[in-house]
Amino acid sequence: MDLPGLIVNLMPGQRYNLAQIIEDMVFKHASVENKIILCVCQATEDPATNIAIALAKRADKDGRRTLGVITKIDRSG
Repeated sequence: MDLPGLIVNLMPGQRYNLAQIIEDMVFKHASVENKIILCVCQATEDPATNIAIALAKRADKDGRRTLGVITKIDRSG
């Protein structure tokens, strides 16, 4: 299942926390034991502060269902 990407910022005038709604939805699906988590991150991002990695660690504590993919290697210079 392809889920929406995680976001952090609220849009001006937004009456609900869209970032939290998306995170809750992604966590709910990632927590299902028979699903594989494909965690796609850009090479330019710091893994220590990446919210997708943090969510994958919460949903898959043993790391047995999580695959990491690093994209945009050519931009990491």
